[in-house]
Amino acid sequence: MNTDNTKLELDADKKEIRNIVAKNINLTTVDQFVDFRNITYLNLSRNKLTDVSKLSSLTAMQNLILCSNYISNIDFITNMKDIKRFCIAGNSISSKQQLVPLKQCKELEEIVFGCELVERKNQMVKTNANYRAIIIEFCPQVVTIDRQMVEDEERQQVQKFTINNVQSLQKEYIEIKQKIEKFSVRIRCLEGVIKAGEITEDNTLDGSLSSIQNIDYDYFQ
Repeated sequence: MNTDNTKLELDADKKEIRNIVAKNINLTTVDQFVDFRNITYLNLSRNKLTDVSKLSSLTAMQNLILCSNYISNIDFITNMKDIKRFCIAGNSISSKQQLVPLKQCKELEEIVFGCELVERKNQMVKTNANYRAIIIEFCPQVVTIDRQMVEDEERQQVQKFTINNVQSLQKEYIEIKQKIEKFSVRIRCLEGVIKAGEITEDNTLDGSLSSIQNIDYDYFQ
């Protein structure tokens, strides 16, 4: 189903509609599409959309084109279990965290995120040259990014980096945990000294802290 550039008319039987194209008509809401539960193709590019969260009701979606809008949240896509193609270039994606919902898209094969044909770029494309690696990390099964094939070598590099990064984080976690445990022991030791009366308001100032002088306060730096 196609719409003209001046008026959006959706009078057809909503259960029968599979394809909707509503691009470049200054849309600011997606309310008029949420009841088309059986559509598999939706093109809403070149509009003025900021919040498209209600698209989460379109669980049969396979091909979703949202290029050239002002979208910053793609959480809705987690409900689209069968989505295969997702175009989100030219929006307001600026951080890796905003792409985390892609992890739930196990059937996603093609994503358009930083296409050169789109005049306005996602901020993340400008600031992170490795955005392809981030997409591959979240969607290891993806076949093309910005219409360019994901080669086996590129996929393997991302996988290797991810494994190394996880191992590094695990090592850091263990080291921090050990320091915290050590710090906790020393705090309990100090509390015991205080409760035993070995440190008082009178003798603290004259340097009589020999009972805890072996405590290393720099170990936690």
